Amino acid sequence: MEIMKRTGGPILGLLIALVLADGMAAQTQGPPGTSQAIRAHFEKAQGALRSGDSTSAAAEFRAVLALDPANTEARANLGVIRFVAKDWAGAAELFREVLKAKPPSPKAQALLGMCEKRLGRPAEAQNLLEQAVPKLQDGSLRTQAGLDLAEILYAASDLERAVDLLRVLRRADPTNVDVIYTQHRIYADLANSALDTLALAAPESARMHEAMAQKLVNEGDIPGALAQYRKALQIEPHLPGVHYELGQAILQDSTSDAAKEQAEKEFNLALVQNPGDAGAEYWLGRIQSLRLDYTMAMEHYSRAFKLRPDRADLRLRMGEALLNLNEPQKALEHLQAAAHLDPLNAIAHYRLATLYRKLGNDAESTKELRAFKELRQAEERIEDVYQQMHRKNLEKDVLPAETPTP
Repeated sequence: MEIMKRTGGPILGLLIALVLADGMAAQTQGPPGTSQAIRAHFEKAQGALRSGDSTSAAAEFRAVLALDPANTEARANLGVIRFVAKDWAGAAELFREVLKAKPPSPKAQALLGMCEKRLGRPAEAQNLLEQAVPKLQDGSLRTQAGLDLAEILYAASDLERAVDLLRVLRRADPTNVDVIYTQHRIYADLANSALDTLALAAPESARMHEAMAQKLVNEGDIPGALAQYRKALQIEPHLPGVHYELGQAILQDSTSDAAKEQAEKEFNLALVQNPGDAGAEYWLGRIQSLRLDYTMAMEHYSRAFKLRPDRADLRLRMGEALLNLNEPQKALEHLQAAAHLDPLNAIAHYRLATLYRKLGNDAESTKELRAFKELRQAEERIEDVYQQMHRKNLEKDVLPAETPTP
C-alpha cells in the first residue's frame, strides 16, 4: 500500500547536480587526447541542463561514453535523465553499470533502489536503500530515498522501523511536507491499530474507556469524553493519568465555578498519585488564574517550573501572572522563554509586544506584534482548511449513496 502520491522525483537539474557532484569518474579512461573533448561535452551537457534541455544533455553524455565507455559520471547522468523521464528500467540498467565501480556510489545505490521500487521489486529496492540512505550527505536525495524506503516498510507493515526512519528524516528536514505527512499517517495507523487491538483484548477495561475518551476529546465530543473517563475510574479508581485527563476535559467543557472546583479535585488526586506531576501543578495554577488569584497561581506555577522549566505554556502563564502582579521584568524573562521554546505560540508574541511597549522598547514591540499577526494569519488559514474539510465530510454524510436517475 502506498502512503502518498508523489511526483516522479526531484527536479531534473537538482538530481543531475547531485550525481555530477559525486565525482565518480574524475579521471577519464579514454584514448590519449580525448580529455579535452570529454570536458567540452560535459560543459555542453551542463549548459543544456541549465536551460532544461535534457535531450541535448543526454546526447552529450552519450558522446562522452563513445569516447570513454568506462566513464561512470556520464553513465550516471544518463541514468538520472531516464529516471526523471520515468524510464525506470532504462535508468536501472545504467545505475547497475555505475555500481560496478569500486567503491560503489551511495547516490547510485539510492537511485537504483528508487528505480527498483517503481519497477515493483520492493525487496531489491529495500536492500539498496537501506545501504544507501545512511551514507547520503545531500539532504534532497536523502529525503527522497528515505521516503521511498519508508513507503516500502509501511507496505510491509514494519511500522516501527518506518517511524524510526522518519524521525531521522524529520530532524534533517523539519519542514518537508511529504515527511510530515508520512509521519502523521504512520502515527495515525499505529494509534488505530493499537486501539483495535485493545478493543479486542479488553473491550470493557478501564484503559479501553480511557482510550475512547481521548478519541472523543480529539473529535470535540467533550461530554462523551467525560462520561468515558468516569467509567474508566469506576472500573479502576487509581488508574494512572486519568484524573489529570479528566480535569483537563472538565475545564475544556466549562470554566464555571462548579467546573473549576471539580477539575481542581481531579488535579489534586493526580498529585496524590504522582507528586511530581508538573502538568497537574500547572493546571491548578490555571484554575487560580481563572479565579484572578495570581499569587496562589504563582505558587503552583513555581512548583511546576521546578519540575518542567522547558514547558512553553507554563512560562507563558507565569509571565501573564507576573504582569498581573505588576512585576514586568520578571514577566519579561518568562515571556521571552515562552517565545523561544515555542516560536509558533502567537499569544506569547502578543504578550511580549504589549510588555515591550509598556517598557518603552518600541522596536521589539513592533517585531513581536508582526510575528503575532503572521502567526494568527497562518492559524486562520489552517482553520479555513479544517472547516472546508469538515463541510465536505458533512456533505458526504447527507448525500444519498446513489443518485436516482431521472
